[in-house]
Amino acid sequence: MPVAPLPAAVISQASHDMGRPLTNAINKFDPNDVALIGGRSRYHTPPFLLTCEIFNKNVHNCLVDSGASSNILPKSICTKLNVQPQKSVVHIVQLDQSQVEVIGELNQVTIRLSSNPKVCQVIDILVANIPKLYGLILKRD
Repeated sequence: MPVAPLPAAVISQASHDMGRPLTNAINKFDPNDVALIGGRSRYHTPPFLLTCEIFNKNVHNCLVDSGASSNILPKSICTKLNVQPQKSVVHIVQLDQSQVEVIGELNQVTIRLSSNPKVCQVIDILVANIPKLYGLILKRD
């Protein structure tokens, strides 16, 4: 499956959907969900927070960050997904110029929007030792 960015229409629709009250079908949490980080946002317009299916598990609070240069998964979430990252030579530098410890890399990972499983993408993900504020940080392209 070729790697391609999420279509702008999908991101626009997800943003629009998050502005509406959540329905019971979307609000339910599956026992297989791995990243219930503080639950779902109670705000009506949170910043591009999506729920994605990764390795057949729901990961909540996936942030679409148009300024990110890499897709980043916290080490703790990687452990919950029960996957082993491959070694990586990539380095991450934060805006304050400090280094982030990169644990490894997951290549050719299929992610799906939980709200619409037909929308999927194959991406590479860096696993880093970062706080689990978000289940996954997604770069825009």
